[in-house]
Amino acid sequence: MTNVEIFKTLLFTFTALEILLILLWLIGLSWAKKLIVHNPRFILIGTLFIFSGIVKGIDPLGTAYKMEEYFTVFGMEFLKPFALEISMTIIIAEIILGWSLILGTFPHVTTLLSLLLMVFFTFLTFYTWWFNKVTDCGCFGDFMKLKPFETFYKDIILTIISIILFIARKHIQPFLPKALTYILLCVGISFAIAFSFRNILDLPIVNFRPYKNGVNILNAKTMPANAPTDKFSYQYTYINKNTAEKLIAPLPPKDLTNWKFIDRNDILVSKGYEPPIHDFVLHTYENFDVTDSVLQLDEPMIWILSKDVSEMSSEGIQKIARLMKDLSIIHPNIVIKLITTADVQIATKIILDNDIIAEPLMLDGTQIKTMMRSNPGIMLINKGIIHNQWHWRNLPTAENMLD
Repeated sequence: MTNVEIFKTLLFTFTALEILLILLWLIGLSWAKKLIVHNPRFILIGTLFIFSGIVKGIDPLGTAYKMEEYFTVFGMEFLKPFALEISMTIIIAEIILGWSLILGTFPHVTTLLSLLLMVFFTFLTFYTWWFNKVTDCGCFGDFMKLKPFETFYKDIILTIISIILFIARKHIQPFLPKALTYILLCVGISFAIAFSFRNILDLPIVNFRPYKNGVNILNAKTMPANAPTDKFSYQYTYINKNTAEKLIAPLPPKDLTNWKFIDRNDILVSKGYEPPIHDFVLHTYENFDVTDSVLQLDEPMIWILSKDVSEMSSEGIQKIARLMKDLSIIHPNIVIKLITTADVQIATKIILDNDIIAEPLMLDGTQIKTMMRSNPGIMLINKGIIHNQWHWRNLPTAENMLD
């Protein structure tokens, strides 16, 4: 079973048990009420908060990119510069709230905050499902992607649980000695902060994205033979030239003499197979597609990647430039590519200013953001296979880089 299937099964089972308990309570069974009030659902929702926070905390930049999508949808572009700070706040808050619920500390505050957080998430997921604006909520980072309706359903259930928790907050008590409880709370807070910052200052501790070490990019972007494709239904709109009658039908009229074509609406019926890596196209500045030729090179390559050169760390590119010089001395035939979204003048200036012997190439910014969570960062590629990747803060030595 996939991560998504396991999660769905667990959530469905818990939901069924929760509904059964409520029904038994409503028909007057007192023991059902006791279970509803006293069972450790705060441990369940606390664990879910921690899990959600940790998988997002593995890749805070990815969460920030998702927040930027939401800001665009809601017309709040002014918040984009603060997307990383907001994502970090949400991540740390989720972990701390979850840990507090499990420990039973500050129940009045934690149950209220968890309820408010779930109401906020439920609104977001309803909006993305109903209006189909953001296809993946990013609730569990890149670890597990749920469809908009599945995410909304999940948040409805968790909001109901949060309401029950808030109502029964006086029954939530620490189950450990007071001193130990607060020591563990401080440990949890320290972990949440340190873990999140570690994954910003270096590459994510676990890579759930398509561009992980060992992936053959050429194979991962290739559509398999006989793979299912997208299936569509069509709605044609015509206007009668004589009567101005509007016709909306799945097929055009057989006799088009008196009908004027207005529009065709393509409706996705079923989604076909999509390769893990798509829209990956390397271009030269003469606009030649060199994707396959670069990926098929039979020698090690270093890719220097920057999603936005205007935000690129000057310290980072200088450190990488020094490393490339040392590497070129040890391996004179090493191939180096500078891959950015910048125009040729800016890319050339970076190469000249930092004295890097590299060929500049262009790649879509979304692909670069997905590939590399460092600006700049480097990848070691050989025959299209990703062998290693580094944040500019944690570079290897030239002597062991190709090992």
